[in-house]
Amino acid sequence: LVTNTAAQDHPPNQFELNGFLLGQNESAPDRSLGNPYDEQTDENGWVHRMYFLDKTRNGFMLFKYAAEDLTRIYVIRVVGGAGTHMRPFLGLNLGDDESKVARVLGNPSAIRPVGSHSALYDYKNRNYLVALDSQGRLSGIEIYAAKRLAERSGNMPTVKDLETAVRAKDTDA
Repeated sequence: LVTNTAAQDHPPNQFELNGFLLGQNESAPDRSLGNPYDEQTDENGWVHRMYFLDKTRNGFMLFKYAAEDLTRIYVIRVVGGAGTHMRPFLGLNLGDDESKVARVLGNPSAIRPVGSHSALYDYKNRNYLVALDSQGRLSGIEIYAAKRLAERSGNMPTVKDLETAVRAKDTDA
């Protein structure tokens, strides 16, 4: 019981959000979601591409690409109101209440207000954060690549690497 409780309080880093993977090729969102409705480059050279998921619920996905490697996804965000279609994230869906978020993710290490209508819940030593709206409902989820991914940007794994990892049951690989 202690192990299960600890695991629930501190889910490990995540690398998949709504069917997309950190490090995945930059063209994957276009192939699945169509053309982005907006694309911008920030002051640091990062490219941000946004795709609609559900216009009636303000649902969208955002993908960010690092200036030094525009070929891979480094940040994935899904945002929207309750009912926005998405694959569950650790059992959570947009619109879930704060108590469910706390049961699944544990207590955040920091809560930062964003404007007057939402707050970001950050989890120490985890590569994800969530946003809750003014009613305490989950309104956004973001995962981001660790520095290791940036350091390995030139070493794209091959199918043979994947096969070797699967056969060895090496989940880290």
